[in-house]
Amino acid sequence: RVRLTGDDQPARGGAVAIDDVDGALAGWRAKHPAVDVVVLRPDRYVAIACPTDAFARHTAAVKLAMAVA
Repeated sequence: RVRLTGDDQPARGGAVAIDDVDGALAGWRAKHPAVDVVVLRPDRYVAIACPTDAFARHTAAVKLAMAVA
């Protein structure tokens, strides 16, 4: 379970900080050490999980799948 931190103002690029309420995300990250970036959808499901150097490629694939220009 995640929730927005007390500072709900979007950061640069529209990112927001979250709290890992029950530690599930930290546990998942510990099992996936190659993952540097985790992007959560608004419904809090993982949309992208990848190494930093693959983020642009994965973002482009998601945009293409969603037909976002």
